[in-house]
Amino acid sequence: MDKFVIVSPRSYPYENYIRYLHDIAEIKFIPDEIGEIHPRKYKGLILIGGEDVHPKFYNEENLYSEIDEERDIIEFEILDKFVNYQRMVFGICRGLQVINVFFKGSLYQDIPKQLNSYIHKYYEDKTPKQVEVFNNDTYHKVKIISENPFFKEIEFIVNSRHHQAIKDLAKDFYAFAISEDGIIEAIAHKKLLIFAVQWHPERVKSEYNKISKRILQVLSTYD
Repeated sequence: MDKFVIVSPRSYPYENYIRYLHDIAEIKFIPDEIGEIHPRKYKGLILIGGEDVHPKFYNEENLYSEIDEERDIIEFEILDKFVNYQRMVFGICRGLQVINVFFKGSLYQDIPKQLNSYIHKYYEDKTPKQVEVFNNDTYHKVKIISENPFFKEIEFIVNSRHHQAIKDLAKDFYAFAISEDGIIEAIAHKKLLIFAVQWHPERVKSEYNKISKRILQVLSTYD
């Protein structure tokens, strides 16, 4: 029980997560290795990026999403087991959204269409020219708005590539970081060891990786 487990479909480009978390985590592929994933074997669970969560799980029709409903169901089941075992859970991008929906929150199905914001994903004709773009990630500011176990910095730069975000935050959580346009960027459970960020610490540019290193440090020291 000295490592976290990352869960991912084999078809998803998971390599950056392995490089980032290699000392503290191992990967298990879903659905074929789901039987090998049990919280008694691991110190915690890491949920990573991927397709949109099916909107039916927060009582909405699917308007814009590319979905993998089987993955949603499997990750909800795994998350439920780790929560019941009181293991630590950390979510990245889609992982944050899975956690929020699992705990009865909801999502904006498309940030540009619903909020008219274009800083969270690169749109060639819409993303503001002052927004830094690298490898199709956009880079924008995040502001810390609450005490949290990760960051003492008040403001820093993160990378994004997502078109969905938290709309209604699950009631058992609090937001501790927001983007410059008001999108929730990081959350934590009020009682349990469950945390998530909307950006991608596993692939950030080197000049901004202080925050990624801090996340890794906190996860590494959790016992």
